Amino acid sequence: MDNEKLLQAISDIIDKKFDERLLPINNRLDKMDDRLDKMDDRLDKMDDRLDKMDDRLDKMDDRLDKMDDRLDKMDSRIDKIESDVSALTVGQRELKKELREVKDKVTDTYNLALDAWGLSTENRIWLGSSKLEM
Repeated sequence: MDNEKLLQAISDIIDKKFDERLLPINNRLDKMDDRLDKMDDRLDKMDDRLDKMDDRLDKMDDRLDKMDDRLDKMDSRIDKIESDVSALTVGQRELKKELREVKDKVTDTYNLALDAWGLSTENRIWLGSSKLEM
């Protein structure tokens, strides 16, 4: 046998031994690869579910933003109403004050008219009695 054939025979023997020893490792690696593929599938499904959840949360976020905008508008309307109510309260106080002043003037005018009526009645009586004496 020449050297080349001898080397080829040794190489074949070594390859055979390596294959015998590597076969269980390859089997294990194949099983691990299968398990990792299954895990990858599960992670893909989880990723899909998380994407759907993310979409739903985005929609919820949009709705909450709209609600927040509506609440801001309501706050500004309430502030305006409170301002208007304060202005009305001030106006009402002024009207009550002016109404009291008008009431006092009417009362004074009524009293003055009663006094004038009483004096005119007294004067008529006095004039009537003066004419009779003459």
